[in-house]
Amino acid sequence: MKDITSQQPQMILLMGIPGSGKSTFAATNVQPDFVRISQDVLRTRARVASALAEALQERRNIVIDNTNVMRKERERFIVPARQVGYRVTGYYFQSIIEDCLRRNAQRSGSARIPALGVVARAKALELPSYDEGFDELHYVSISETGFEVKAWSSDNEEK
Repeated sequence: MKDITSQQPQMILLMGIPGSGKSTFAATNVQPDFVRISQDVLRTRARVASALAEALQERRNIVIDNTNVMRKERERFIVPARQVGYRVTGYYFQSIIEDCLRRNAQRSGSARIPALGVVARAKALELPSYDEGFDELHYVSISETGFEVKAWSSDNEEK
């Protein structure tokens, strides 16, 4: 008899420059039983690594809410998740710099990132690819009616 409690755990990896909507998307579109791992909240890479290790060990569903704009940043989440049998889904957020700068400027306190930091993350942006270990990839944009999620296409990887 198959154990129905051993369903494959899920990791959702959000990717986009500051102000692209990742945290809002996580709060409004990711099921509440997912453990949210965010360097903005945890403050250090060591705490992020510890939270990740604990969630993986407990086989909890996870959402990684960081910029993750570079392949090497994504790798430190994808590789350990894949090693223990997680299904990894990526959401790449449209990064129109002017829109992100405007949304960032509306933040207050430590949530606001210097404009140069937003621009630097935009310059470092590397589009995700299935060969990184994703099971699914999606493209997310923000419209007047909210978030629009579209299927990833190989055309996106060539841009």
